[in-house]
Amino acid sequence: MNVIDSSRYADEQSFWREAAHGRSAASLHAESLAALRADSPDIALSLIESALAGGANDPLYRCHHAACQKILGRFAQAEKSYWDILRDHPDSIEATQGLRTLYQAVGQSGAMPSPARRAQSPRHKPARHWHRKAALRLRN
Repeated sequence: MNVIDSSRYADEQSFWREAAHGRSAASLHAESLAALRADSPDIALSLIESALAGGANDPLYRCHHAACQKILGRFAQAEKSYWDILRDHPDSIEATQGLRTLYQAVGQSGAMPSPARRAQSPRHKPARHWHRKAALRLRN
């Protein structure tokens, strides 16, 4: 067995849960946001779950939890979390927007899918760059 394998840092999830013990939900939420911005969604999810396990019932914390699930690809769990938030707090704009972006990410919005950005953008129309084709013809 390797020395690193027996380290307490080998299992990051339990390490972060252990470190989160005894801290306020607000500080855990802030650290979770920082971890998400640092491109560590698994650590962010672990921290926000610790805050929610401590009894925090703020809809912003719960929306952040659902957003972490969405980023990790746990779409069904994220959808359930958003609907739970909307059931408890029907006026939550964050939950509504999060659910909308989740459906757009998955492609189940029920509405007509929007065209790809490239097809919509005038930058990518061939008529816009006619001068490039003319310059290539002059070079040849």
